[in-house]
Amino acid sequence: MSTTGAIILIVLAGSAYAIFWKSPSCSDGKQNGSERGMDCGGACQRICKEDARAPVVLWKRSFEVAGGVYSAAAFIENNNKDSYVRSAPYTFKLFDANNLLIAQRDGRTALSPGRSTIVVETGIGTGNRKPAHIFFEFTSELRWEKGVLPRIEVNNINPDFVQRKVTAEVHNNTGREVRDLPISIVLYSANDTAIAASQSTIGRITKGSSENVVFTWPNDFTSTPVRAEIIPIALP
Repeated sequence: MSTTGAIILIVLAGSAYAIFWKSPSCSDGKQNGSERGMDCGGACQRICKEDARAPVVLWKRSFEVAGGVYSAAAFIENNNKDSYVRSAPYTFKLFDANNLLIAQRDGRTALSPGRSTIVVETGIGTGNRKPAHIFFEFTSELRWEKGVLPRIEVNNINPDFVQRKVTAEVHNNTGREVRDLPISIVLYSANDTAIAASQSTIGRITKGSSENVVFTWPNDFTSTPVRAEIIPIALP
């Protein structure tokens, strides 16, 4: 092969390499670059599933709100301090005393980094049947991402259990505007048993400002509540 032919081949090979080679990315479906797995770990925003601790369901309960209408709640602990899930699909299933399914409710929730989350579903109709057992689980693999807990603070919690009402002030210290912020509440009896739950959403909190949130219940509680726990489901 002549020197000219060799030079032409080298130029063509270099051009083909420049055209077809792509630098590693976190969305190319390959384990490359600094990744620990396919499109996860290393410099990627997504965390590999083996590097994240599974969330723990500390308890799940159903609460009668009115005749044949129930709320369901699950208290989820996320022990991953610097990682979160943006959208976690789940299911609640309510069973009667004979272990027959009487109601099911599916939904999605976020899991804040390093914080517990109260998942709440309201308005679950059961007809004339009463739930005796409740089942909760996440229904697909969770997608964990890097991030730290934003500074959303709940202050001035003011319960009026006689009027079945709780108000609180939610303050945004994140340095940015926050939209569609879910806020969950659980009421506890003197023996620290959850007896009621609800959820609300604050549509918009501007940077550095506060918004009030109000929770009410239509009927008397099955036990006397003594404290309220309010948790915002905040994401980085």
